[in-house]
Amino acid sequence: MKHINLFALTGICALLLLGCGQQTDSLPATQAPAASTATEAASSSDAEPDTTAAESTASQEEKPLETVKLRAAIPESLWGAYAPAIDAHEHYFAEEGLEIEWLKIFSGPTVAAGLISGDLDIGFTGPGGHTSCAAGSVQVVAFSHVGNSDAILVRTDSGINSISDIVGKEIVTQAGTSGEVVLNLACQANDIDKESLSISYMDMTNAVAAFVAGHADVIATSGKFARTLHEKLGDGVKELCRVADFRDIAPTLGSFIATPEYIAENEDIVLRFIRALYRCIDYRSEQLDNTILYCAEWLEVDPEQMETERDNAVNYTVEEIIQACENGEMLQMYNAQLDQFLLDGSVTEVKAYPEEYLRIDLMEKAYETYK
Repeated sequence: MKHINLFALTGICALLLLGCGQQTDSLPATQAPAASTATEAASSSDAEPDTTAAESTASQEEKPLETVKLRAAIPESLWGAYAPAIDAHEHYFAEEGLEIEWLKIFSGPTVAAGLISGDLDIGFTGPGGHTSCAAGSVQVVAFSHVGNSDAILVRTDSGINSISDIVGKEIVTQAGTSGEVVLNLACQANDIDKESLSISYMDMTNAVAAFVAGHADVIATSGKFARTLHEKLGDGVKELCRVADFRDIAPTLGSFIATPEYIAENEDIVLRFIRALYRCIDYRSEQLDNTILYCAEWLEVDPEQMETERDNAVNYTVEEIIQACENGEMLQMYNAQLDQFLLDGSVTEVKAYPEEYLRIDLMEKAYETYK
């Protein structure tokens, strides 16, 4: 009986094993490998996380900006030197990867000449340098402000009390500067033939010296030199008029300019410069008191004297500048300026019009990544 039971048990086991083997073989050939692949994939996923998303995110991160060195020119005044003065404390240009060598140059035509020769990359100009825009030599990359610093000053003891009194008097100014512009406007507004005036043209430093020494009764100059004359002569000098008195004729514009060639070859650098400048402009607008102190420090002048320049310009915000670009006001101001140049003879031939040299496209493009 024991042998019979053992054989019976062995048979039963064999049948069970055969049944299991038949069930396994009956699975479709594609299902077993699929299960294996899924298991391996899951195992692989657990062991080695997918880094595709992380790599994509990393590739989108901004790379550090390569530091670029620039030579930029500005005049020694509150409304000309606010950018380097503010930047000395806030480091806006460094944040854009720009290392600026700021050069103090008063004359707009001198700045334009430096840009054309390649000695400068970007520069600030008042009215004077804009004549080179009409010549097609430089373009406006950023608007700064409408000025009110240029003035006609007279010696208190000269007997001059109105613009009409300057006829027959000795006048000094520098050709092509904002000083000559305000003189042109004053003559136009008062129906004075400029050719009938006794005008000596010279470097503005020499013009100031001649006026202080008593060799001239009248000087047409910019804010920086007007401040110098008030410091030196006190009650011995008085202002006859300021450029803002003729704003209905033509605005006195402050701009940053560069050559078309430099802009075309370095547009990214120019946009970075404009963005940093925008930060300075908004700082100037929001914190003018600090800006005055910073400028006094940077220019190494008495803060009380720098305070006298507070009202020498219209203090635009960046948003207001962009609005003026969008609504046509900006183009209108530069067209009015060119009309005045043509009227007073500062420009005799136009090779480029504001629609071409006023780079509103760059101003708006920089603003897109500013806010």
